[in-house]
Order: sequence, then structure tokens, then C-alpha cells
Amino acid sequence: MLSNLVTFKTLGVISLAHYGSTAAIHSTSLTPRDANVSSTYKLVADYTGAAFFNGFSTFTGADPTTGHVKYINKQAAMPSELIGLIYNATSNTSLAYIGVDHTNKAPNGRQAMRLNSVDTFNIGMLLVADVQHMPSGCGLWPALWTLGTTQSWPDGGEIDIMETVHNDDYNHITLHSSSGCSVDGTTSLFQGNLTDTNCNANNGSDGCSVGAVPESNFTMSHGTCMHATAGAAFNTQGGALYVMSWTTSGVTVWMIPRDYQPADLMAGKPDPSTWTFKPLVKFTGSGCDFNAHFQSMQIIINTDFCGSWAGDPKVWQSSGCATQTNTATCNDYVADNPDAFKDANWLFNGIKVYSTNANPTGTAPAT
Repeated sequence: MLSNLVTFKTLGVISLAHYGSTAAIHSTSLTPRDANVSSTYKLVADYTGAAFFNGFSTFTGADPTTGHVKYINKQAAMPSELIGLIYNATSNTSLAYIGVDHTNKAPNGRQAMRLNSVDTFNIGMLLVADVQHMPSGCGLWPALWTLGTTQSWPDGGEIDIMETVHNDDYNHITLHSSSGCSVDGTTSLFQGNLTDTNCNANNGSDGCSVGAVPESNFTMSHGTCMHATAGAAFNTQGGALYVMSWTTSGVTVWMIPRDYQPADLMAGKPDPSTWTFKPLVKFTGSGCDFNAHFQSMQIIINTDFCGSWAGDPKVWQSSGCATQTNTATCNDYVADNPDAFKDANWLFNGIKVYSTNANPTGTAPAT
């Protein structure tokens, strides 16, 4: 337990420029409200406010994706204010802040956090993450995902809910699985392009992935309102809620702007079957057993640098970062430019997990 974790910043005192407008940062939308709705989902985990960090352990090993990163634990991160709570005086709520080192050169890897949920979750899971801000910029590879814990990767499965590299302004939503899991490629199931129907593509490394285009399913009185799915534009709009459903029928991911939440979700009684807006992606089809290929999923929040994707020389060039930074390699840029990462943080209003499963949770193995 982090009994000595204290609020170290107060919204309204610090600059809000990199968190979106003051109006966008309001009380967490995960707080239950009165509504005459029912749901088959039951709340099984609640990571909000001061309890947020107690639900996660920290991974401090070598990066499996060879990033230019040095993962540190929570106790080491707190004195440098790399994690903590940000108090929003307007709404009297605390937001979870997860940052990176932005004061020192880092020839051997920049300090950052990889948080793993203590609980694991079984099929029937509905994850609701209220994300106010995410890391974005050259050199970065942030992600929010779930990972199977009972088998070696990719046999336990992986569901990438939010993932970007560099200055991407759209989210990459991906399933990684063992062989024998293929999804329906019907274009109407995705707001973006499905790269491959085989979720074991390239032995699982590529998987089946969709680059989610800006969300356009939510309209206002003056017309369609576009919402970015990731990156700097996502932060400017004040973030959104990401919802991931994992059932025997498949895996579905929605992005829901806070002002467009359905009443059932606002009441803490989610019922996705009643939602009329289209998800960003819907991985489904008879070609995959979503119970067999995805098991005992652990929630992971990560900020990585460079590595096998963002650090690939071709990606560094094609992203425009080589030209933008006038630096030959991703590693060199990350090592020598700490100031570039002062806003490279996650900011969560909270994460909640619901389930329809009678045995929804377990305990993650020690790392």
C-alpha cells in the first residue's frame, strides 16, 4: 500500500496547457449517478482516486520490446514526482499521474513506469478507462493493454486498447494471439482499416490491428463533432473514455467522449447491448475461440521509448521524427533531450472493471 502517496499538484495552480482546457477537466465520469437502468455487469475492480496506485504493481525488468527505457518501481518514482495524484480543486477529485524523467540525459535508458494490475480478469470483462491525457511525441511508445498471464506470449493473448508511436494522431487497436485465431474482416466492423484477419500474423508480433480514424459517431446540434482517438489532438480535447468488452463473441473497443456517455454507463450499470453508437473496432467471427486464446488478462499501463516499433529506423524516418528532431536515431533523441518529455504523461480520472463472470478475477503472478 502507498500510504505515503500524496497529492503533489493541484489543477488550477499548475499550467493546464498539456491537459486540455480547464472546462474539459471535470469530475470523473466514472462516478455512479442515479439512473433507472439495469445491467448484467457487476463492478469487480475500481482504480480511482487515492486507490489507483494500490491496484498496480511495477515491472522493473528489461524491456521485452528493447526500448531505450529504464523501468523503475513506485517507491523510486515518488520522490521525483513521476507518479502521484493531481488534485482538481474545481471538482474535488484526484487524478492519477504517471510521468517519465524529463530532467536528466539518459544514455542508458530514460526512467519511466510500467504498471501491472495486481488482479487478473477472465472472459466477461468490461474495462472502462477514463483517460484525460496520454504521452505523445517523437520517441514515445505509450500503451494501455491487457495481457494473458497463464501462458507464454502470445499464447495467453494480448488486447491493445490504446497504443501509438511518435506523433500518431490515431489509435492502433490490436489483438495478438496464438495460431488459430482469425477474425471477420467485414469493413463495417471497424472505423479504420484492418491490417490482417489473422491475429497470429508474424507469429503474433503483428496480430490483427486497426488504425482507428477520428471518431465521428457523436453529433451536436450544429453537426458532426470529430473526436481524435489518440495523440496530441486527443489531449487537447480533454481525452475520452475507452471501453473494452471481452466476451465469447469477441473483443470490442469503443471511445466515448465524456459528454456523450449513455445513462447506464454514467450510473455504473453498463449495458453495451443498448448503445447505438458504433465502436472503433469489433473483433468477432467463428474463426477464433476468444475464451481459449485470451486468458487471465492483466491490465498494463506503459510508457516506452523507441524499441522494436518506435525505434525501427524505417518508422523513425517515415514518422517524420528524424527530420523534425534532426537526429539520426530514436535512441539518440530520447537520451539527449529530456526537456522534450516534460509532458509525456498519462493522466487518468480512473479505471473500472465490470464483469458478467461468476469468477471474474484472480491474482497476477509475481514479476
